[in-house]
Amino acid sequence: MREVIRLRAAGRKRALSPVIGVGLLIAIVVTLAAVTMFMVGGLTDQSGPAPQATLDLQTEGDGPAHVIVHQGGDTLGERDGRLVVRGVANPEALATVELSADDSVSVYPVDENVAIVWFAEDGDESHVLASFDADPVPASPDEGCAWVESRAGGDLTIDGITVACDVETSGTITVKQGGTVLGDIDGGDIDFDNANIYGSVDASKGVDVSNTSVDGSIDADGDVDIDAGSTVSAAVSGANVDLSKATVEGALVADNQIAASNGVVEDDIAASGNVDLDSSTVGGHAFVGSDFDCSNSTVDGDQCADYSPRNYDEY
Repeated sequence: MREVIRLRAAGRKRALSPVIGVGLLIAIVVTLAAVTMFMVGGLTDQSGPAPQATLDLQTEGDGPAHVIVHQGGDTLGERDGRLVVRGVANPEALATVELSADDSVSVYPVDENVAIVWFAEDGDESHVLASFDADPVPASPDEGCAWVESRAGGDLTIDGITVACDVETSGTITVKQGGTVLGDIDGGDIDFDNANIYGSVDASKGVDVSNTSVDGSIDADGDVDIDAGSTVSAAVSGANVDLSKATVEGALVADNQIAASNGVVEDDIAASGNVDLDSSTVGGHAFVGSDFDCSNSTVDGDQCADYSPRNYDEY
């Protein structure tokens, strides 16, 4: 009887060995799986916050302005982190905006390479979202937005320097002596003399343009005078327009009267009052609300005597 009991006990010991082996194998597999998940999870958490988007850099008009165009993917500006555009005059162009599909933002390259870089909140991680070749602006910026903001609220004069920022103030804005603005301008009275403006112009009063290139449209509540070799993309006045020895590449519109002498308007002209053309060329039609006086000029390819203006209400 004792011998039988010993045999049974020995059988139990031999049966325990496979059970222990299987248990150890399961423990090892579980441990390896946990370590793998931790490593993969850690890598995912590290790179996950960076937005994934398709971006493009395109030229804007004939001037040095470019636009960053969002073509699909994550909305920029929604996630934590900071976006910096390297190689442009306004590197914080994406800092305070949300850019989603088909949206765009203007930038002014100052380097031959422009890169859009995302930085994590803690600054320990960064990703280059896109990189492009670009044509730098003709003048390196002397001042930026901080300089403009320190002078906002009153009159502002840009004399012979290049400012890379939108310029906005309730007072008078003067740009002269080779002064250049890489951005839009918004002010009261605006005076340009021998200047370069790479942006649009909005004035609550009048605009006086002399020997200046404006790579954008002018929209003024008051009179607009464009003189002496100036070139403007387009102009709209809430009062009168006087064009003399200058070129408007788009349309020229006034709520009251237009007078052009030795001027060129490549598109339509439209005024609710009188239109007076002297030795000028209008590429489009003339929409006139009152009297039409035309001499030594052409409108839509016709000489004055052969052209009949259209009614202003049709514009």
